Amino acid sequence: MFRVLTCVFMMAAGLHAQVAVVNVTAPFQQLDATRVRDMFLGRVTTWPDGTPVIIVLTNDPAADAALVLVVGRDREWLLRGWKRLVFSGTGAMPLQAASEREGLELVARQHGAILIAGSIVADERWRSNLLTVH
Repeated sequence: MFRVLTCVFMMAAGLHAQVAVVNVTAPFQQLDATRVRDMFLGRVTTWPDGTPVIIVLTNDPAADAALVLVVGRDREWLLRGWKRLVFSGTGAMPLQAASEREGLELVARQHGAILIAGSIVADERWRSNLLTVH
């Protein structure tokens, strides 16, 4: 059974919540904002157990805003960067979802998937950890 972990990022200035929803079946090590950013930028491509990181991007304004706060880049910029990685043979395109809900369903089904959502998503399958974004 998949375990889904939700990590909540709090920005001290505006108290905006950024949520990274993660599906991992291997033992999970603590995520921090730097590691999540590196995953979305293609710098970290595997989980500690060797499972490939699968990025999920959603077509959702709130998720896009959260993505910019956590990663420092918007969805379109990330997609262009991922295309370069795919063409060089060093990465796979992120999964794309039409909505945040669809993205959450992808994460729930896809081993190793991670998504930055625009709001805290309550679900009994998920666990939340408060993290600091530097």
